[in-house]
Order: sequence, then structure tokens, then C-alpha cells
Amino acid sequence: IHLLGLCKTHRKVNGQRRLHNDYHVVFKGRDDDAIYGVAIILEPPLAKRIEHVVYISDRIIGLVLKVKHCKIGVIQVYAAQQGRPSHETAAFFDQLQSTVDKLPNYDKTVILGDMNTHVGTSRVSIEHIIGAFGIGDRNKKGERDFCIRNNYAVMNTFFMHRPSHKWAWYRWSKKAGMYTEKSMIDLVLTNDKRIINDVKTLPSVCLDSDHRLVLVKVHLQKPKELPSTKKKRLKIERLKHISVQRK
Repeated sequence: IHLLGLCKTHRKVNGQRRLHNDYHVVFKGRDDDAIYGVAIILEPPLAKRIEHVVYISDRIIGLVLKVKHCKIGVIQVYAAQQGRPSHETAAFFDQLQSTVDKLPNYDKTVILGDMNTHVGTSRVSIEHIIGAFGIGDRNKKGERDFCIRNNYAVMNTFFMHRPSHKWAWYRWSKKAGMYTEKSMIDLVLTNDKRIINDVKTLPSVCLDSDHRLVLVKVHLQKPKELPSTKKKRLKIERLKHISVQRK
């Protein structure tokens, strides 16, 4: 794993620090308590590529990486949970929009994290936003409006996988002795679908959480150089020279 996004870290304030084996963490929390919190952990070579960090709130943090032949923005989010007041959801999407606007205007940006929303399978008129492999039912939150306004695609829905590799969150019922609820709420959004090769959850990875690890494969390709369209011109004026005429 080259980069790992974390939600609900329960860390106060914001900052950066070095971890074991020189891994690097960038984090943001509240100043007064440690309720939520978000963070991004980067491997040592990638940490050296950090060019810019945007600390927004205990629900949103962003950074810009200078990698290979381009610069890419990465935003880690933790949206307001289901059942929270509607103004919290509205405030979250306002902050997310502000983050996208504050990051320098690069062609490639990826948003990761717990969006606490169900995108469902309906994709009429928004086929460029929702792919053919959505799952579950949709609920009415602001992620679709955000994606449409900013031309972001929900990449979880563009790759065909078995359901167990789609569901990212499960609720275990002790009474029933089984999982009674499941959803795909940990999403990957991007404004450039070409850089995402795959998105799937890893149910076999054991985490101390009701969420599953979501694996994202990113491929940054060097832009192809277009062939020159300049036509060769015959220099017929050189025929005036006797030496050229003899040839």
C-alpha cells in the first residue's frame, strides 16, 4: 500500500509526523476534542512528493502530490453519518466544495473516504457519474449533486466484482448471528477516470472496524506526444543554383 486514507482517527488539532519505517502521516482533527478526525498515511518515497497540504476540518483533509509526469490531488473525507442533522451534511459538502476549489487547478484529483451515502444502481442521464456496477439502494444525500457539479465519477461503480468485493460496511446482529445490514459507503471519486484501474473491497483483511479495506489501483501514464503535423516543404527556390541543378 503506497497511500492509506483513514477516517475517525480521534486525533486533535492538525499536523504531520513520521511513523515506523519512515512512513509519514498527515492528519486533521478538532482543537477542542477528538470526536472525528481524518488522516492520510504515505510510504516514504511518496511522502517526499508532498507539495501542498490543505487542512480543512476534522472531516476533510487534502494534499497535492508531484508524481511522475503530473500533479495529483488527494482528498480524504469522513462525511456526516446517517441520522445527523441535515445542516451537518450540507456543511460537509460545502467544505468539500471549498477543498476542491482551494487545491490548485490540476487535471487529476481523487477523493477517498466514508461518504456515508448509498449511490445505488440508477444512472439515467448520469452514466458518466455512476457506472454499470452499482449496488444497493440510493439514499438522498449531496454526493450526486457534488459529482455532477464538478464532473466527478464514483469509481466503485465502474468495475465488475462479486458483491462481497463491493460492500464496504457491515452491521453484525448478535441476535440473528449474522450480518443484517451492508452497504457501499466508502467511495472513490475522481475527475479523471483514466487513472483508476480498479476499486474493490478486501473482505479477507481483518480490521478492528465494521468497515472493510477498500483497495484502489491508480495508474499515472505519461501523456502521449502527438505526432508532428508539420508538412515538409520542397525548397524549389534552390533549383536556381547551378550546383543543385547538376545534382
